[in-house]
Amino acid sequence: MPKGDNLSNASKNEAHSSLQSPTHSALHWFNSFRNRIAVLFGCLLLILGIIVVSYIYNASSNRLTIASGKSLAIIAQSVSNMLSSTLQEREREIILLSKRPLFATERNQEKMQQALDRIKDSYEHYAWIGFANADGKVMVAGKQMLQGADVSQRPWFILGSQAPFIGDVHGALLLASMIAPMDDGSQPRLVDFAAPVYGENGVFEGVVAAHSNWAWVRSVLNSALPKEHDGIEIFIIDKHNEVLYPNALIHSTIVPNNIPASGEFQYNEWRDGKRYLTAMALVDSQVSTDLGWKILVRQPSDMAMSAVHDMRVIILLISIVATLIGVFTAYQLAGALSRPIERLAATALGIKNGSRQISFTETDSRLKEVISLSNSLQGMMTSLLDREHSLVQMNANLEATVQKRTNALEQANKELAELALRDPLTQCFNRLALEEAMTQIFKQAAEDGEAYSVIMIDIDHFKAVNDTYGHQAGDEALKKLVELMHNNTRDGDFVARYGGEEFTILLPKTDSKTAAERAEQIRQIVQDTVIEEIGHITISLGVATYCQSDQRAEIILDRSDEALYQSKENGRNQVSIN
Repeated sequence: MPKGDNLSNASKNEAHSSLQSPTHSALHWFNSFRNRIAVLFGCLLLILGIIVVSYIYNASSNRLTIASGKSLAIIAQSVSNMLSSTLQEREREIILLSKRPLFATERNQEKMQQALDRIKDSYEHYAWIGFANADGKVMVAGKQMLQGADVSQRPWFILGSQAPFIGDVHGALLLASMIAPMDDGSQPRLVDFAAPVYGENGVFEGVVAAHSNWAWVRSVLNSALPKEHDGIEIFIIDKHNEVLYPNALIHSTIVPNNIPASGEFQYNEWRDGKRYLTAMALVDSQVSTDLGWKILVRQPSDMAMSAVHDMRVIILLISIVATLIGVFTAYQLAGALSRPIERLAATALGIKNGSRQISFTETDSRLKEVISLSNSLQGMMTSLLDREHSLVQMNANLEATVQKRTNALEQANKELAELALRDPLTQCFNRLALEEAMTQIFKQAAEDGEAYSVIMIDIDHFKAVNDTYGHQAGDEALKKLVELMHNNTRDGDFVARYGGEEFTILLPKTDSKTAAERAEQIRQIVQDTVIEEIGHITISLGVATYCQSDQRAEIILDRSDEALYQSKENGRNQVSIN
């Protein structure tokens, strides 16, 4: 063969060897027993880690979603209950006001003016309260606002002349220039409460109405939110799914169409492109007008699931580090393995399939390298099981944390329910609690025929006390009066603030004579008590006792109120019995 041909063949072989070297190098590396063991063991650890991480993450995600959703649903229902309670209390106050003889038959303008001024002062969110006659002319109003104005074309007058009425949220029109704007600078928004007034023989005499400032809803919502609310937002929407609150988002936020049912929760995509965990509760206030309001509570999904996301990162890091350590250890110890490899592989496969009773140390090999490898694999399996146990423990701790938050929310809701029945100044029962107690004691009296009595109390010249000594001194006088009433009544008696400086005492199983004696005792003690900064005050009292002919609990309250006004007309600081 010529010399040139040999050189040519050598070049071709060299080129062919150069082209094949990457593939041959890879195959040569994989053909190494040690490398194969390292790859196999690394894959086994990785698969097992992925299975454990996926299971724990999915289980934790589902449980945390349910717990967070229930928490939002509890908040939504709590806000709904508080709104319902407030609407019922305001409507009952207007209905009771419309049934008072002062408006129905007497219509003494001076007394009506005093009564409306007291009511407006007793509830800070009343923007306006007044009485319009049958022609729609405002005859009397708190602080004389809009007095003499024609309201005959206003919806609250038209609908309120037919039956008790609550209007939806709307902007202020006639009152716009008389009341201050809201905290965010927007125009004030109002909710109307109205009830017809009927005189003798059922003749329509006019409408008693009040406009409540929509700002009261802010205090309700703030009290329902937990201290650490993690991005939780509360919306009030009307029956057309239009936002009523918060004011800043009325025109910029569009509610999704597929909101959850009342008491339920789900994830929703809102118009801002973000995903929120959303819960809804209907405002079922059981009032005369079906407003169709709903409470929506939402929380960004990333905040709702933040604990699970953090846990997933930690678990992944632990899995990666454990996998790298396992691969490195297996690579170092696999060099001397040969015959027992099938047994070790079978053992690894059994572990992969979920068996926890197999041991790597059960081998018949006498080679110290194999024994060493077996012991190392057994140690890694124990470490992996310990990690699995740690992850399960972490999951249990997470569930305990969620349960603790749920219990805290439930306790907060119980406290909110208790606060709803208490007067914030005097800490005695409020008018809502009084109405519930009156209904219960009236029902019991109607069943067993045993009488009970009602004492209506009013502080004499209380406006003069506020004007002379200041409202703080007046507040102290109210609290002192409540303390004296509690100290001079029985454990079963019921003391409540009726409104302003008026209080009511329910005396179960008490006849008229005993009630009058108790009223005189309280009157004398109040008269003799010295109040700091004020001195002495006096009170007027009216007593009424249940009769079997009484058809409603309100009748006894009205009779005690009439007796109270009789005490005032006779010179105050005395007890009158109806």
